[in-house]
Amino acid sequence: MPSPKQPNLVDVPGSSPEVCLLSNGRYSVMLTASGGGYSARDGMDVTRWREDGTRDCWGQYCYVRNLDAGRAWSAGRQPLGRHADAYEADLRPDRAVIRRRDGDVETWYDVAVGPDAAAEARRVTLTNRGSRALTLEVTSYA
Repeated sequence: MPSPKQPNLVDVPGSSPEVCLLSNGRYSVMLTASGGGYSARDGMDVTRWREDGTRDCWGQYCYVRNLDAGRAWSAGRQPLGRHADAYEADLRPDRAVIRRRDGDVETWYDVAVGPDAAAEARRVTLTNRGSRALTLEVTSYA
């Protein structure tokens, strides 16, 4: 991941949780650097959140499974908690990007809240950095 270090990049795991708060006034997303968090619209929960200082396993997730190798991971560190070969969270005021590399597969997980709609957008980009073709399965879960 050849991006220069910037002040808003977070290497995970850290000693304290880093969070990104995204909102347009009606719709809000709180996302941790590990990929946990919650979504809410007009003060009502869209996804469940429970504050827990020892776990960060609540939220909306995207799972990736390499069917050829039989290995699975989540787009963020949570909820599976699998260590990646490389991992960083870029938490900004307008969006959050979690990047990780597991073997030859690079995963980019972008999260943003629409400026004029009560909605969030989540995008997963998978890149095979190896020379062999892979079969990947992607599943989202909230």
